[in-house]
Amino acid sequence: RNNGHLDGANLTIDRYSRVAEAERVVARAGLVAICEESQPGYDLTAEVTHVDTRQLGDTWLLRLDDKLAAFAICHFGPRSEAFTDEQCLIKHLHVVGHGPRVVATFHRLLGAIEEDAQARELTEVATMVSAGRRASLDALLARSYRIVEVHAHWRRALRSRALRPGDSDHLSDREHALALIRPDQLALVELR
Repeated sequence: RNNGHLDGANLTIDRYSRVAEAERVVARAGLVAICEESQPGYDLTAEVTHVDTRQLGDTWLLRLDDKLAAFAICHFGPRSEAFTDEQCLIKHLHVVGHGPRVVATFHRLLGAIEEDAQARELTEVATMVSAGRRASLDALLARSYRIVEVHAHWRRALRSRALRPGDSDHLSDREHALALIRPDQLALVELR
């Protein structure tokens, strides 16, 4: 359990695997509310239960004044969806709200995940993020995450939209990545 303060609010970060069943019920309800705000009908509670039951990683729960404000479902270990056994893969991370407090919440949650990964002797923390979520991308880049891969299907889509007469259809990965970082673009990039 990690305790502190954020903008005058009491902050608590727990891992789902370490909280009692009564707290898990409350956490799942808060998770549904955060998902519903993000995308109506979106529910990750089955993923949280699956990760916990199969010991594929853990879910971090960040509360502000006892209300769930953010969560992250992370995979690590040999049977998980992490790309290597030495990696912590943040599969889902959601923060409720808007503005500077959300960015600070994101950083606190990410910091807790990074500390835990280091304690587990995992060599990297990875995630995927849409370049359309510029605040998330900026926060990751500010923490020295780097773009490792831009998925090929997004490069093809960009190529078909971005080319003008006379443009080369052989853009480099760097040129594609730079095109994806524009806030008006929507694409997935993997960050490690």
